[in-house]
Amino acid sequence: MAWAAALQAWLHPDAAAGIARLPDPVSAATPLFLVLVSLEAAVSWRRARAGKGPPLYNWRQTSSNLAAGTLAVLLGVFVKVLHLYPFLWLRSHGTALLPWLPQSSAAGWLGNAAALLVCDFGFYWQHRAQHAANVLWAAHVAHHSSPDYNLSTALRQGAGEALFSWLFYLPMAFFCPPDVYALHRGLNTVYQFFVHTQLVGRCWWPIELVMNTPSHHRVHHARNYGRRNFAGILIVWDRLLGSFEEEQASRPCVYGLDASPIVQGTYNPLWHQAHHLVATLRLAGSGKVPVWRALLTRAHGPGMVAPTVTDAEPPAGAPSSTTAGTAGTARSAAKGAPMAAAQPAQQPSQAAVPPAGAGLSTAFVSYPWERRALGPLDWYAAASFFLVTLPCSLAYLLAAADGILSPGWTLAGGAWAAWAVTGSAWLFGGMPAAQVHEMARLLAQLGAVLGLLRWDALPPPLSSWLARGAAVLSLASLVFLYSQAAQLRQACGGTKTARAASGQGKKAA
Repeated sequence: MAWAAALQAWLHPDAAAGIARLPDPVSAATPLFLVLVSLEAAVSWRRARAGKGPPLYNWRQTSSNLAAGTLAVLLGVFVKVLHLYPFLWLRSHGTALLPWLPQSSAAGWLGNAAALLVCDFGFYWQHRAQHAANVLWAAHVAHHSSPDYNLSTALRQGAGEALFSWLFYLPMAFFCPPDVYALHRGLNTVYQFFVHTQLVGRCWWPIELVMNTPSHHRVHHARNYGRRNFAGILIVWDRLLGSFEEEQASRPCVYGLDASPIVQGTYNPLWHQAHHLVATLRLAGSGKVPVWRALLTRAHGPGMVAPTVTDAEPPAGAPSSTTAGTAGTARSAAKGAPMAAAQPAQQPSQAAVPPAGAGLSTAFVSYPWERRALGPLDWYAAASFFLVTLPCSLAYLLAAADGILSPGWTLAGGAWAAWAVTGSAWLFGGMPAAQVHEMARLLAQLGAVLGLLRWDALPPPLSSWLARGAAVLSLASLVFLYSQAAQLRQACGGTKTARAASGQGKKAA
């Protein structure tokens, strides 16, 4: 069928373009990412037990981080064509004008060095633009919304970035062939994973001078510093272009958009991805500010989108390193409520600030996680996410990348994975809506599996015994969730009471 052929070409643009399968360093490194996240969590737990700092990981927030990353990778499967076809078109025209362009990775180290520099410079401007315009920040805000900072935060990516990031790398078409382009795009992303940690202090000074390091990137994520340090691999771009700021031992970094223990008041990963875009579009359609200002700036002032102030340029005369977002909630932003100018950031307590000259690797600030004790529903959500949803999503991604799945099954599998990730992560909030959503998903999953078994229509990677296991698991999960309904309503009431009390405390303050 014509639509199936077109969809196949869209999902596998390299094969459709008649070129060899492109390297994918991110997929190759994903198992290593998960191993290192587990190791850092174990080291963090031992440090906390030894009294060397608070724990750096939390079940609920780590699951939220991984859920956001999984959604971003799932969307990437369907927009890969955007990152290749424009590059190939530009390169074909560039080759006609510049016949000396290298045609393969055999160009050697000089071609790879040029690709590294142009790719990293492109990332610098992509990253800086994302922090300067509401419509781009809407795709990046999920990465900054976590209140913690660890290797799992690196995997908390904004799904929407894949829709436009390719624009910043088009100049690479004049410096390298497609395989080198794909290699350095991936290596740039892989490198950045390693700077999302607090267990590494300052590196040797020549490295700090040239490379992006954990110390430099902590400043970028901290809301009690200025909007600085946009580098991917080389910090020299920030030093040359005036966007560099040093980490200070006397000022431990404070992360997240605000001091709320739950990002945007929910664990729904779809809302984490979409909330700022919704608020931005409502602002653009409200008539309170010009459309271009609503979409393309992040300036302070009445009517701008909260929590824009968290990362927007400060008002004239205000020091950028001491401003942060304390200007209202996502609910008021979504309604287009006016917001005041930025207020000073909430600073850590004096007890949390180490003496001057103390090692940065020990300058931890306790994260404002939700401290509600884990209950049966949380353990179900953790088991569902880590033992079922995440492994199955990874298996789907590998099958989709290898071209094992037909276009129809690729679409169906992507939809299932996104739905399952959303349902598992949302349950950590302990809200009835999340339970209803998960039960609806399980019912749909059970019906789909039984239908596939009945009509013998299973896709190649899914054998009949796996399908039967999925049906049994779906049924058992439904029984468990139904048995927890009363306790969930009670827990929800307690959560609402606590949140109401918290809100009254903030108003009193």
